[in-house]
Amino acid sequence: MLRRRLERLIHDCRFSTLNKMQAGPIEKWLVDQADTGLSASTRNTYREAAVCFGNWCKRTHRMTYNPFANVPRADQNVDRRHQRRALTKDELLRLLRIVRLRPLAENGRKIISLKSEPDQLSTKRAKWEYEPLSVDNIDAAAGRARVVLKPDIIGQLEATGYERMLIYKTLVLTGLRKGELASLTVGQLEFDGSVAYAVLYAADEKNRKGSNIPIRADLAVELTAWLDERLANLQEIAGRSGKPIPARLPPATSLFNMPTGLTRIFDRDLAAAGISKRDERNRVLDIHALRVTFGTHLCAAGVPLRTAQAAMRHSKPELTANIYTDPKLLDVAGAINALPSLATEPAVAKKSQA
Repeated sequence: MLRRRLERLIHDCRFSTLNKMQAGPIEKWLVDQADTGLSASTRNTYREAAVCFGNWCKRTHRMTYNPFANVPRADQNVDRRHQRRALTKDELLRLLRIVRLRPLAENGRKIISLKSEPDQLSTKRAKWEYEPLSVDNIDAAAGRARVVLKPDIIGQLEATGYERMLIYKTLVLTGLRKGELASLTVGQLEFDGSVAYAVLYAADEKNRKGSNIPIRADLAVELTAWLDERLANLQEIAGRSGKPIPARLPPATSLFNMPTGLTRIFDRDLAAAGISKRDERNRVLDIHALRVTFGTHLCAAGVPLRTAQAAMRHSKPELTANIYTDPKLLDVAGAINALPSLATEPAVAKKSQA
């Protein structure tokens, strides 16, 4: 990755020899990339590639100094493409309920006439549409779907909803990134010890270090039941086809079948749950906001910053505190009330002298 970024800088800045490498072209390139929408975080990784190369050239006496040492970093707090917010507990519960029902309920939506006479439905698609799903009508829609669909289709749709609910819940309760969760296999799960955890390989982690991700006991129970159900289905399929019946899921089996359009699915789940994509401060909710939710609720629960930093796998505590914590959900008033009492004697007004 470092080499690819350095090669791009050398190509775009037209550095043909070492003596032509200067800070000016790099700074101009970084500014130009900001105009194209490249985030401050990503631009900083290109800057770091140049600085590392300059340090290596100086250390090996290929250059007398590092020409890129003073190239300024982009301010990530000012220049971020997406300022995310955290979901409240009530929003999370509502979202998880919607997510579990929506795949089935989509097949039981009512038809709404777009004509002036609601009782006269047209056969033309332009004259009608399906009723949007909401918290108020999703149970009824799911009930209608159970009446008209075949049992095997109902089972598939309910399994899809349950898996998607587990995906969201796992992201919120572990702080894993979407790609990291997608990389997990059955063989990377350890549920037998006193603390359940998932082994995240270095190649699949953003910082390329590798980590053991703790899994809360209640989530571990749900994941175990989910995998047991998948094993039972696999055994049933093997029995029907006359193949050997497996005693366990293959270790390389993915924990979840992550949908390719998860971002679009998440937006539809938010809409059905009645949760706005953007708030009054234009902060956005997306899949990565579930990680922000994880960090925020850690801090709101009184977890020390150093512990929250370790749970988030951040290199700096400032990243945990400033970017991955939503101050709107923190009990600032409660924290202030927890300060020691500083009561003093009331002031005594001096009598005015005659």
